[in-house]
Amino acid sequence: MLDRGLLRHLKGVTPAVHREIIATMLRQPERVTLLLDEVEAHRLAPGDIDAGTLNQLLRGGRPDLRERARALLQASLPEDRRAVLENYRRFEQMTPEERQQILQRWKEFRSLPPEKRADLRQQLRRIMDADPAERRQLLDNMGRWERMTPEQREEMRQRFRERREQRRQERQERRQERQERRQERRQDRRG
Repeated sequence: MLDRGLLRHLKGVTPAVHREIIATMLRQPERVTLLLDEVEAHRLAPGDIDAGTLNQLLRGGRPDLRERARALLQASLPEDRRAVLENYRRFEQMTPEERQQILQRWKEFRSLPPEKRADLRQQLRRIMDADPAERRQLLDNMGRWERMTPEQREEMRQRFRERREQRRQERQERRQERQERRQERRQDRRG
């Protein structure tokens, strides 16, 4: 009863007392259940729970409480925070070798000047979003790239540039053909 009463008066206490009450609630599973009951009943807003406590609820404790907290609090998280948590969850599901490769790429990313980060950022996002089989293939491809000599890399870059230019020209030709068809239709309507 005392716990429920404390939760009802959270808005009327100082931030320090607020944090202490929430921290006290997290120490016992029964109190965590009570805290989640209050959130579920909308008597306690998810915004009343600070980020550290949210992380503790979503990561620690009993699995059943963790899942319940995730279900209740997920919808209230800002979109960027939700994406970070989802990426972290994916990272946890990777094999140790895949994690190591991702961490190596991250270190490489941080060492690059800002203007050269775009390609590696895109590769990392693609890897994180991929399903496990595709992720292994992407990481293998990146590993092959690292084993190439500078001449092989330059040759590969040249092939990519040629393909990109070829696709650009094909798009331009299709655009030109569409414009010509539109002009023909306009002339047919007039004539």
